[in-house]
Amino acid sequence: MTAAIAMLVAVAAALSLLWLRSARETRRAEARKLIALGRLELGRNPAAALAFARTSLEVVDSIEARMLAVEALWAGPPMMLVARDGVDCLRPVFSPDGRRLACSCFAPELRVFPDDGGQSLRIPDLPVQVDTRGSAFMPDGGRLLSWLPGDESIRIFGAAGDPLDALPGDAQALLVFDEDTVATYGALAPDGAERAVRVWSLRDHSSRLVARWQPPPGFRADLTGPRPAALDPRLRFLAHGDDSAVHLLGLTGADAGRERELGTHPAKVRELAVAPDGTRLASIDENGGLRVWPLAGNGAVRTLDAQAPTLISALTFDALGARLGWASDGSGPLVWSLADPPDAAPRLLLAPGDQTWGAVAFEPLGRWAAAGRISGQLFLWSLASPYPLVLEGHTQRPLDLAFTADSRFLASCGFDGARLWPLSAEDGRQYLVPLGVDYWCHDIASDATSNTLLVAAAGTGAFLVWPDGAAPRRLEGVPPAILFASALDTRAGLAALGVNYASESKEMVIYVADLRSGEIRTFPLRERETQSPWADGVDTLAIAADGSLLSGNYEGVERWDLATGTSTRACGEAGMGSLGRYSQVAVDASGRSMIAGCWDGLITTLLVGDSSSADLRRIATHGDDVSAVAVDTTGERIATGDSSGAVRVGWATGEEPHLLLGHSDLVTALAFSPDGRWIASASGDEIFLWPMPDLSKPPLHTLLHDELLAKLASLTNLRAVRDDSSSTGWTIELGPFPGWREVPTW
Repeated sequence: MTAAIAMLVAVAAALSLLWLRSARETRRAEARKLIALGRLELGRNPAAALAFARTSLEVVDSIEARMLAVEALWAGPPMMLVARDGVDCLRPVFSPDGRRLACSCFAPELRVFPDDGGQSLRIPDLPVQVDTRGSAFMPDGGRLLSWLPGDESIRIFGAAGDPLDALPGDAQALLVFDEDTVATYGALAPDGAERAVRVWSLRDHSSRLVARWQPPPGFRADLTGPRPAALDPRLRFLAHGDDSAVHLLGLTGADAGRERELGTHPAKVRELAVAPDGTRLASIDENGGLRVWPLAGNGAVRTLDAQAPTLISALTFDALGARLGWASDGSGPLVWSLADPPDAAPRLLLAPGDQTWGAVAFEPLGRWAAAGRISGQLFLWSLASPYPLVLEGHTQRPLDLAFTADSRFLASCGFDGARLWPLSAEDGRQYLVPLGVDYWCHDIASDATSNTLLVAAAGTGAFLVWPDGAAPRRLEGVPPAILFASALDTRAGLAALGVNYASESKEMVIYVADLRSGEIRTFPLRERETQSPWADGVDTLAIAADGSLLSGNYEGVERWDLATGTSTRACGEAGMGSLGRYSQVAVDASGRSMIAGCWDGLITTLLVGDSSSADLRRIATHGDDVSAVAVDTTGERIATGDSSGAVRVGWATGEEPHLLLGHSDLVTALAFSPDGRWIASASGDEIFLWPMPDLSKPPLHTLLHDELLAKLASLTNLRAVRDDSSSTGWTIELGPFPGWREVPTW
C-alpha cells in the first residue's frame, strides 16, 4: 500500500511539473505573439506597439519585449488618444495657460477639454456654413471667442460655455491682443469680394477699420479651403498669396497701403501663417512646397517639403515661433523644429488610420501637439520626448562620420562623396565637398583642435578640407590608391591614410604625412604574397597621444611606432579574422583613451583603455556583434553599433548602456559631437542624429518590472486586450484619458 501511494504521489508530481512547464510555454508563446503584433505596428502606430510590448511584459518579462518598448518610443513620440470618434476637432486651439483645448470645424458646436482629462464641455447650436469654424481664448483662458466666415457674429462664451456676448462682424481670421481688444480679417461687406482688417473693442462693440484690401484675381475668398492670407500679430502687414508669389501689404505706419513681394514659389500659394512674434512667415504651395521667410534680420529662406494641402489644412506656429506644424492626408502631422539642423526631416506624429487631418495646435509651453482627423478622432503627442533627427541628402550609402571640433558641422563620407551638414540654420544647407571630379569617399577624419577635416577619397587621393569655404588641399605624395582609412592630428602635425585594396603588395601601405614639412612616409602592411587584393588592408586609423598610430584590420588592432616603423598587436591574432568585417579603433580628443572592436572572425570583443598601454579592459555590456565604435572627447562615454542596427551608448567603465533603436541595417559609422549634444550614426542610406542620453539615469530597458510597467502605462492610454472576435485574439482598446497637465517622460 505504501509503495502504491508513493508511486501515485510521484506520478502526480510529474504531471504537475509537466502542467507547469506547459503553462509556462503557453505564456511564453503568448508573449512572443504580442511582440510580433507590436512589431507590425511600429511603422504606423508606435503607441500601439508600446501597448503590445507592455502587455507582453505582463505575460512574461523578456528582453525582447523590453527592447520593443524602447524601439516604439524612438519610432515616434508617445501618443494619447483623447477621443476615438465624434469630436469635430480640425481646428484645435489651446488656451494661453495651456489648461484648456477648444475644438471646432464644420459641426454646429464647440468642444472644450480640460487638462486633467475630465469631462469635456459642449457648446451646441451654433450656425454652420460649408467652411471651418475658428476659435480663440482670451488671455485669461476663461472666455472663448468663435467665428465662422459668412456668419455676421463673433460669439463670446464664458468658461462654463454660457453665451456672454457677440460682436456684429464677419471674420475669416481673428487675433487676440488683450482682454478687451481683438483684430479681425474678413469680408468688408456681405457677399463682397473686398476684404477688411478691423480692430474691435469687446467692451463697447466698436470697431476701427485698419485697412481694406481688394484680393488679386484668382483669390477666391468665397470657397472652402485654404485661403492664402494671414495677419501679422502686430498688425504691421497682411500677408497674402498672389498666384505663386507671397506679398506683404503694409497696414500701419509709413508702409500703410504699400505692397511688396517677399518671394515666389514654384506653384500657386495656398496657405500662410505668421509666427506669434512676427519674425517669420510660412507659406505653402499647392504641391506641398513649404517656405519659411525671415521677417527680421538677414536669415536665409528655409525650403521644406510637405504634403500638398487639402481643403482643411492649415499652417501653425507654436507660441515661440520655433516650431511649425502641418497636416494633410496620410499617417500623421509633421512638425519642424526650426532650431534643428536645416536638413533634418520633420518629426512625424504617427497615429492609426489614413483619414485627412486638420490643423496642428501647440500647447503654449511647447510640451504637446494636438491634431484631429476628419473621422472625429483627437490625438495628443508629447513633444518633450527625445527623438532622432534624420538627415536627408545622401543618395548612396554613407560610410563614415565626423564632427568638426566646434560642433557646427557633421561631415559624412559615402559612395556619392563627402558632405558637410550644418547643424544650425545660420550655416545654410548640406553640400557636397568639391574635389574637382566625381569621387567615392570611404573615410573622413576630424581634428580635435581645429575645424580641419581629412577626406580619404578612394582612387582619387587625400584632401584637407575646411567648412569655411576654403579650397580643399590635396596631400601631395599620397597617390590615388584605394584609401579606406584616415586619421588627423594637427597638434602632432600628422595625417595618416590607409590602403585597403591593392593587387601589388608594395602598394598595400599606410601613408603618414608630416603636415609641416610635407614629407610622406610609408609603412608596409603586407609581408607575404597573396591572391587576395584585400589581404592586410586597414579600415580604421587613429593617432594616439604618444604619437603612435593605431590601425584596425580584419585580424585585429595594431599599434605602430612611427619612429621605427614596427607594429605590435593591441588585440586580435594573425590568421584569426576573416574578410567581410574589420576591427574598429577610435581615440578621444586627447588621444589618450581608446576604444577597439576586435573582430576575430566570429565575434567582436569590445576593449577600452589607455591608447599607449597593452592593458585594455573588456566591455561585455555592448554585446559581441559590434560593427562600429566611438568614444567621446573626454574618453568617458562610448558608443557602439551592431549588425541589427542597434546603437548603444554608455560609460566607458562598462555599465549597462542606453539603447538607441531605429536603424534596421548594419551600423557603419558613429561619432560623438564635441559639445556632448549629439551622437551621429550611419546605417543603410540614412544618417541619424540622436540626442545624448542622460547616463546618470538607468536605461529604460533595465528598470525593475513593476516600475517599467508603470512607466509604459503613463506614456499612452492605448491598451492591448484580449478579443476573441479578432483574428489575432487581441485588439487595441482606448483606456482613460489622463489629460496633459503632466508630461510623461522615459
